[in-house]
Amino acid sequence: MTTTDIGILLIVLCILLWAIMAALHRHTVQMKALQAQLDELLDARQAKSSHTAEGKTPGRNDPEEPRVLHAASGEKRA
Repeated sequence: MTTTDIGILLIVLCILLWAIMAALHRHTVQMKALQAQLDELLDARQAKSSHTAEGKTPGRNDPEEPRVLHAASGEKRA
């Protein structure tokens, strides 16, 4: 093995190491971005659930409850 062969091998190994490190960095950046999105969604969901828990009062129409339409007193029921 000559000095030129060792130099070429070293260059190839450095390029391979650089490619692996770049891929790991990209993966890390994407994972951090996903974590930030999940944190935002979790915060929004917790805020929404706290608002709906505070808004529950008796006699109020909630979207989960079906609305009942009552016939007027002069109308006949079938």
